[in-house]
Amino acid sequence: GNERGACNSYYACQYAGEEGYAEIARGACFGEEACTEVGYTAGYAKIGAGSCKGNRACYYAGYNGGNATIGKDSCMGDYACVLAGSEQGKAAIGDESCTDYTACDYAGFSGEAIIGDGSCKGYLGCGYAGSDQGYAEVGDESCAFGDYSCGNVAYDGGKAIIADSSCKGYDACYDAGSHDGDVKIRAKSCRSYEAC
Repeated sequence: GNERGACNSYYACQYAGEEGYAEIARGACFGEEACTEVGYTAGYAKIGAGSCKGNRACYYAGYNGGNATIGKDSCMGDYACVLAGSEQGKAAIGDESCTDYTACDYAGFSGEAIIGDGSCKGYLGCGYAGSDQGYAEVGDESCAFGDYSCGNVAYDGGKAIIADSSCKGYDACYDAGSHDGDVKIRAKSCRSYEAC
């Protein structure tokens, strides 16, 4: 069900939860098609308060057998979390995360992405993380302060575990653990331009 004060834009929540499940909190889903078809077709989507703001911000999240759980004030920006946790994938996004254009697009698409609080800030900050049979785990306050900081981590069958307060800066951990790779990044590591 949708709370009052949500879904206030053109087709903001069209078909949300149809043939699946969608729960949308107060103040969420603002922007053209912001939450269109979330949780649709045997999918599951739970959108926290004040999240999914921007055109197609959470478009198709948790779609087609997928699972997308998005915390408070997350997925802010156009296409920020489009298709996150879709196509039998899983995306669990914490509070105040994925805040920029395409910040977490396709995260956990046909794979799994677990993103902590205050993380994935910047253009493609965690875009495609854990997608295509990958597994990505991003701690709190990580993958921030620069575009591509954790883009493509654990993409294409890979595995990446990134601890708290790591991968800060432009391209800091881009592509880590992708293409069947396996990487663990400790806390407070990889904190500059193309660091890891």
